[in-house]
Amino acid sequence: MFDYNPWSKRHSDPEPRIHEELTDNARKRIAHTLRFVNKDEINKAYDTLIEFTGKDPHYFEYDHDRKAEQYNLILNAEQETVLDYLEYLINVLWRTRQSVSGRYSSYKYETDDLIESCLKIEMALIEEGILIQMKPSPSEEMLNEEWSRNSDYNHILFQPLSDATIIESDQELRVLALGDKWKKPLAGYNEAWELYKDGTFTYVIPEKLYNSIEAVCQKICIELEGWLDEGAGVGDCISELREQGLFKPNDEMVAEWQQISSGIQIGVQRAGGDRKRHEQIDQDYLILILHQVSSFLTFIIKRYEKM
Repeated sequence: MFDYNPWSKRHSDPEPRIHEELTDNARKRIAHTLRFVNKDEINKAYDTLIEFTGKDPHYFEYDHDRKAEQYNLILNAEQETVLDYLEYLINVLWRTRQSVSGRYSSYKYETDDLIESCLKIEMALIEEGILIQMKPSPSEEMLNEEWSRNSDYNHILFQPLSDATIIESDQELRVLALGDKWKKPLAGYNEAWELYKDGTFTYVIPEKLYNSIEAVCQKICIELEGWLDEGAGVGDCISELREQGLFKPNDEMVAEWQQISSGIQIGVQRAGGDRKRHEQIDQDYLILILHQVSSFLTFIIKRYEKM
């Protein structure tokens, strides 16, 4: 088989798997999740939106059709307006949740149902690859009984996870992975993204990323160039790449990338047995190392191919 990546693949980015903006699918999933909300809470959230932002997006006109209007707003309004509205709505719902006192309470929503709704919104953002997260995390803090009990005093907010640079570096690396030469070494990186989008926030992701760093470095230093013998590790390979001039004129980068790869390796080693490997780790940290590894691998491969 030719080790050749044709023009059409090199110059046509694959469909992005991560996004700064809410995609149509994410909007639909969130809008559908919130169809259970009654018009009183919709009105409160909409009034709060106008009170705190001074903006009326003019989606609500007919009192009898509030659910449909909310659905339309989430599907079509500007992202800034949608996220403002969702924050106000979710916080309104938490403050009118079902009281433990029983069926005759004036509260309307049960805590478990609200947590389930927040979980669905969180998974829509993760599975659709949206670089926005809900804080506190429904899959972590909200499941804590103490948080739920005291949530009247907490605020649920949305915040960005990263910026457009992670999308750009991921797209560059995915284009490189289309060719036969780098497809196998980059498999671990792509598997790490699939695990992330499945909500598998464990040390298996750093493990997959480290595997790709190792595979790319060994592909160059051992298989393609024969600079090092079988069994050379990442540190040896990065040092050899430096000796061969890949980092010139920015040799100071070497120490930084050795530190990053070492940090990922230590994290994987500390994960150790199955119990630790399956413990949850922070979503922000995972995005950070996904970004670092994609940038590093793109740099290494492109510099090597220009030699």
